Order: sequence, then structure tokens, then C-alpha cells
Amino acid sequence: SSGINAEYGGRSPETLEDLKFVLKTISNIQDITLDVETRARDITERYRTLRMYNIEVPEKEFDICERIGDEWVDLFQQSRRVNQSLVSVKKKFTEITLTQVEKFKEDLSEFREKFLLEGPGAVGYDLDKGIAQQKIFKELFEKYQDERQELANAEKLFGLPISMYPDMISLEADMQGYDMIYTLYADQKKGQEEWSQTLWANLNISVLSEGIEVFLKRLRRFPKNIRAMGICNILEAKMKEFQDSIPLFQDLKNDALRDRHWKKLLELTGKNFEMNPDTFTLNQLFAMELHNFSEVIADITTSAVKELSIENGLKEIIDIWNSTKFDV
Repeated sequence: SSGINAEYGGRSPETLEDLKFVLKTISNIQDITLDVETRARDITERYRTLRMYNIEVPEKEFDICERIGDEWVDLFQQSRRVNQSLVSVKKKFTEITLTQVEKFKEDLSEFREKFLLEGPGAVGYDLDKGIAQQKIFKELFEKYQDERQELANAEKLFGLPISMYPDMISLEADMQGYDMIYTLYADQKKGQEEWSQTLWANLNISVLSEGIEVFLKRLRRFPKNIRAMGICNILEAKMKEFQDSIPLFQDLKNDALRDRHWKKLLELTGKNFEMNPDTFTLNQLFAMELHNFSEVIADITTSAVKELSIENGLKEIIDIWNSTKFDV
């Protein structure tokens, strides 16, 4: 019967954790009392039957059997007395919980403001930075979720209505959206890195066009509220830019292009790399962001085709003259 007193030294709990422990213990006692009383009566009846048929049982067991019912009643009554004695303590901690809830609302509001100003949705076109910010703010948000649960547990313990936090609901929706967006971006980036290792000589246009279309389809399947997010629009724009550059790769594969045309392309785009067929990969072209130079590429390829046509025409004339015999 000294169980509850022994757990907290007969003193009023000094912390919320202490109070939670005592109240949980009291609640457990009250919840199982009917079951325990039934089992105690069953045990008593079993030992009475054993004695009635003169079956030898240690006397100590009989003593315990006789006391078990009374001891449980004592413990149950003690739990009620302790519960009653904690009325003022519960009132004190109820007020503390209400204060903590208000403080939590303020902290959560400040966190949301910081999330909007510095979070994964405020990185502009720097999606790599967005991934880092998403990880940071997600870890911080998980701590707020844990705190919210602790407060909800305390409110339930003291019979208070469970508080609702609109900022929390909004943050959860945003976090879910950014998770989907940045997961797609990371997958698309990984795919592009794999494509970038392809040698220019081994370029297969369909691999690029089909590959980027897969990622765009994933994006189009996002819920409307996520597709409306600014970062989602930026990601879609980036993927479409890459998609728009694919025909330019095809243009640059034109057999009419000579070294002089590539040199002119590098000159006009301000880029510089070695055109060694054994080492030249798509990585260099990806880095050029060809969609920014579509007109330059069109002009160069058009000129190259015309020059090749002229060269072929001259070659035909030369071949004709070389094969023509004149009678003198």
C-alpha cells in the first residue's frame, strides 16, 4: 500500500514529468482494479478449495492469499486519496501547460516566418541550396512536432481541450510539398549526371528526350497545390530548358560542322574546352546551357550546311573538269 508514496517520496510532484508519472500510475490502478479484484477472488477460492481437500500448501502462501485482496483495496483507496491531494498541484501545472501552449504558438509563428524568408522556398533558382535548406528546416520542424505532441499529452492529462495550430498545419503541407519537389530534382539531377558521362560520339538523342520526359511527367502528376508552389515552377522551367536544348544537340551533330565552326561556337558562347573525340562528353555541353544560345547555334549550323553545299558543289565542278578530255 506504500507503492505510490514510495515512488515520489510522499511529496507533491515538483515537475511536470513527476506529476505525469504519478497520475499515470493512479490511472493504471483505476483501470485495472476490476480485473485485479476478480483475479484476487479467484486465487482466494482456489486456495480455499485446496484447504477444503486437505491438500498441503505452505502456510506462507495462505497468509499471502488472505492479504492480497485487502492490500489491493488499500492501494486503490490510497490512489484515490493521492489523486484528491493533487488537486492544487494539477491546477498549478494546468496553468503552466496553458502558458506553455501560448509560448509554443509564438515560437511556431516565428519559425514559420523564418521558414518563409530563409527556407527551401526562398532560394530562387539555386535548387541545390534548396535541398540543404529543406534538410535543415525539416529537422527543426520535427522538434516542433515532438513538442506539440508533448503539449497535447499534457492537455489530455489535465482535461484541457487539445489545441490546434494553423501554422503547424500549413508547415506540414509545405514540408510535404518541398519533399516531393526536391526529391524529384535530386532524381533528375542524378539522371543528368549519368547522361553527362556519355561521349559526344556516342550521343543517343532519344535517351535524353525520353529521360527528361519521364521526370516532367512525374512533376505533372503532383497535386495542384504543390504544382502552384514557386519552387515547383522553377524546377519545371529548368527541366523544360534542358528539354529545349536537346534539338540543339542534334543540330551540333550535323556532319557539316567542322573544327572552325566549333571554335566559333566556343568564341561566341565564351566557353573553352578541348574537342578531343576520345574524352569530349556531354558534360561540357550541359555546362554550356545551350538553350541560352539557340540563335547562335542555328546561325552556325546554317552557315556550316551552306558551306558544305558550296564545298560539295565546287568538288563536283573540279571532278567534272578533271574527268573532261579536250581534243586539241
